[in-house]
Amino acid sequence: MPKRNPENERIKRRYIQHLQRARGYSEATILTAAASIDRFIAMNGHKSLKKFHIQQAVAFRERFEEETNPKTGKLLSKSTISTTLKALRDFFTWLAEQPGYKSRIKFSDAAYFTPSLHDERIARSTRRQFIPTLAQIHKVIHGMPTSTIVERRNRALIALTILVSPRDGAAASLRLKHIDMEKRVVFQDGAEVNTKFRKTIKAGFYPIGGDAEQFVAEWVAELRDDLGFGPDDPLFPKTKRSLDRDGRFEYVALDRAPWRNTASIRKVFRKAFESVGLPYASPHSFRHTLGRLAFEKNLTIAQLKAWSQNLGHEEIMTTATNYAKMSEDEQLQVLASIGEGDRRGDDQDVIKELKKLAARY
Repeated sequence: MPKRNPENERIKRRYIQHLQRARGYSEATILTAAASIDRFIAMNGHKSLKKFHIQQAVAFRERFEEETNPKTGKLLSKSTISTTLKALRDFFTWLAEQPGYKSRIKFSDAAYFTPSLHDERIARSTRRQFIPTLAQIHKVIHGMPTSTIVERRNRALIALTILVSPRDGAAASLRLKHIDMEKRVVFQDGAEVNTKFRKTIKAGFYPIGGDAEQFVAEWVAELRDDLGFGPDDPLFPKTKRSLDRDGRFEYVALDRAPWRNTASIRKVFRKAFESVGLPYASPHSFRHTLGRLAFEKNLTIAQLKAWSQNLGHEEIMTTATNYAKMSEDEQLQVLASIGEGDRRGDDQDVIKELKKLAARY
């Protein structure tokens, strides 16, 4: 087996640092990029990236599209292929600017890693995830056990995710000082909280009803009053691993340190949803739930702007386009409910409201 090329490893590390520090990408995105680069280098026999030629990109694509998933034995999904190719395209675009490489690699060379439009459409159509309804989320929260402190932490985690919808990386890095139960606000300070692009977001609690807010309040009180946690202690401490009397690992207590990554958070969500007979819903799916809810409530434009901004979006269209997409069943139901002469409001009124919004924001 060919040895790793030290020069390739160095430039890969520089690129990862670029993604972290200059782009502010999430850990998951960076891991995907690193794995994609490793895949190409390995399939290319660990040759120096300075010797890159577009034929290597062509050969990689042909072989990669014939690879099978080791678990299923089936060809890799179009989604996996598309994600990998786009990560490599971004890497080689960056590489074409670097000293020692820009004389050997052209910007146009990176385009050979662009997925075909056909494959990209298939990839997008197969990326549908389960988006829970608000009622289903309430059901999950109420179905969670609370006999141990770890279980109560888990319930509060899911409750806060629907109340404010922080990204999982942000939730893992929140500290007690970032939540104000009296003002019903979570201050995601970009300097301390792992928000997307390290953006600072002051988010109020969404009006979702149910007991989610109460469960979060109880959790905050337990941390402060019973455990003596201070402002700089984590809002969701990681689980402490210890040995029981039989020498087996048990997870019933909390450490005073935050989670290092988001894998444990996703496990909490998976277990909670599957325990009540629902498919796994990721933390990110809650943002879609809230996006849909905004349009179900028939909010005014000003209310919709506040709702969208609370998600950390600069533009309403980000919420509308990326987070409020209907399922096909919902689409058909809404169409069936519209009468032939139905019309809501006056077009001119809508135009006036949009002009006011544009002037104000």
